[in-house]
Amino acid sequence: MNVSDIIVEVRDRDLVRRAQITDADLDGLVVVARDNDIGSWELRLPDTVLDETTGEWIPHAAARELRKEGAGLVVTSVVDGVPQTLLSGPMTSATFEADGNDLTGRWAFSGVSDAVLLADALAFPQPSNADPTTQTAANDTRSGAAESLLRQYVAYNICVTHAPAGRVTGLRSRLTLDGPDQARGATLTKSPRFQNLLELCQEIAFAGGLSFDIVQVGTELRFRVWRPEDRSKLIRMDMENDLLKSVTYGYGAASTTVAIVAGKGEGTQRLIVSRTSTDATDSETRWGRRIERFVDQRNAEQASELEQKGDEAVKEGAATASGLRATPTDADTMLYLRDWNKGDLVSVVVEGQEVKSPVSEAALGVSGSVVTIVATLGEASAFDVDAASQRRQEATASRVSAIERTVEVPTPVAPAWADITGKPRTFPATPQTISPQEATVGPSGWPMGLSVTATTATGWPSAYATVFTARQQDVRAFQLVTDKTSGRMWSRASTDGSTWGAFRTVLLDSVAWSEITSKPNLPYAMAAGSFVTNTDLPAGSYKDYTVTFPSGRFSVAPIVTFGAGSVRAGVAAEVAPTASGMTVRVFNVSGALTVASGTVIRWQAVQMAPTAAGG
Repeated sequence: MNVSDIIVEVRDRDLVRRAQITDADLDGLVVVARDNDIGSWELRLPDTVLDETTGEWIPHAAARELRKEGAGLVVTSVVDGVPQTLLSGPMTSATFEADGNDLTGRWAFSGVSDAVLLADALAFPQPSNADPTTQTAANDTRSGAAESLLRQYVAYNICVTHAPAGRVTGLRSRLTLDGPDQARGATLTKSPRFQNLLELCQEIAFAGGLSFDIVQVGTELRFRVWRPEDRSKLIRMDMENDLLKSVTYGYGAASTTVAIVAGKGEGTQRLIVSRTSTDATDSETRWGRRIERFVDQRNAEQASELEQKGDEAVKEGAATASGLRATPTDADTMLYLRDWNKGDLVSVVVEGQEVKSPVSEAALGVSGSVVTIVATLGEASAFDVDAASQRRQEATASRVSAIERTVEVPTPVAPAWADITGKPRTFPATPQTISPQEATVGPSGWPMGLSVTATTATGWPSAYATVFTARQQDVRAFQLVTDKTSGRMWSRASTDGSTWGAFRTVLLDSVAWSEITSKPNLPYAMAAGSFVTNTDLPAGSYKDYTVTFPSGRFSVAPIVTFGAGSVRAGVAAEVAPTASGMTVRVFNVSGALTVASGTVIRWQAVQMAPTAAGG
């Protein structure tokens, strides 16, 4: 391939081509096309050029256009007279450089491929709604052929033809699907919740054996899907047959032979599946290592989806990790873009051994009039330390993102438990307001006083099928729907016993949970109050006072304790309680001092069990 076969055009933010870069200015151009990933490009252009007509230095037209915000490149390769778009994408960085050797200065540009639109987007759980704060679906669950899923998730999230108006600004407003859906690839199920769209597409394409990209066609961007070809019998690069200029090869141990995948749920209620394969077992034998990997798939509800994710992890990590970087010659028998492309399976001979692997990356570099193609097969991380480090960082970021998308972060809400008698000792200060499906439990049949009863709820998962309902005589009440294993609870309050507020979610410690479930310290009913004496009591005298309990509070005579509100020597009290009230005899046993009128007497009454005062 010669430099004259490369056409590089500068586009503006509306995808209109504004300038074409001359062959002389292509020196130093680097274009890297990646299979199912974001490509990149680099280019250096002078700031000014000499106008041969006027003899004046004028701004370089392409550099002037390319340094504008939103500008980009369209790189086209002409092979056998047929133009093919190698890469298109926006400029992401423009740097001006000048020194004593170059007073007029040069611009250093870098950019990415249009596949960056996928990395810029999230797969919404309800893609028809552009507002992320009012999503009514937990996940966007879809099943179908891999190609169909790729097209659907891209279309409904960022394509101008399908996505809601609020999400198709900028370059997305020119993105459409290319051609009809051919339903290629394996049948899969995916259920993203704010997952990165590029990451989602990579998972689908890997499991379905497909490739995808976004390229510019005219003044539009097209999302393309295709099935890579097996060209290993036709494309056989070898140093000895002069089809290979250089080669770098490396390999390493497998990264996963057993995938343990966890879905929704908490603790022992969480669905777990384990997956392996014949290749994984063979790898364990060859390397002498069983390599287990935990895969967090908490957004998945179906066992089939967990099995699918486990198979993907094993397929990706079970085989020996190998990578190869080859620089083919310009032999007419295997031209890049005509005879092979990114994603295709090709062969490279290394030390007499034929290595077959898909082309994961194809880099094109221009030096003077010479164009060099460097193909990366398999995983660059197998022989490139920097690539391995970047891969680990990306994997870590993906796992953290999955956790952040599914873990509920508490929102501070003032607790509303101060008026509930018999509350547990420990409640968090910041319960979170949520709206789960409501349980069908009503206030009828509650006993008097505070009652804590277990009732079956409908419409809830089995792990959350116990409802505790507590109520006071004045009909202030609360309900708790809970997971007895983890202590996770939903609660809601009522002021009239029939109209309920929003559910909140709380996490109780082990002590509080024990109080709710076994009630060792919770009284059945309580009442408290005080009264003031209205007569002076000389030594040895007394007076009776009548106290009425709140109506219906107690079912038996409670146990009553007293305390004096002011310091008076010789004050004592006797009581004869019933379920409805008591007569309190206040007397002076000091033998000398007088208990003055106005002494405050405080009392507290407790019934520990439904049919007994003590307990």
